[in-house]
Amino acid sequence: MDITQLFILTTHSLHWFREQGFSEIQISELPIKKRDLYNFQRNSKILALDV
Repeated sequence: MDITQLFILTTHSLHWFREQGFSEIQISELPIKKRDLYNFQRNSKILALDV
């Protein structure tokens, strides 16, 4: 299994993940399986990191 990207959903630690090199992305950029599970009520920020 080749992992090329990490995805993080957070409601409180956005600044910390940005400091670690993650970039905020849109929900449309998530893999379909993850996008289908996204809970809009939580209003999580979505971040990604290329590995």
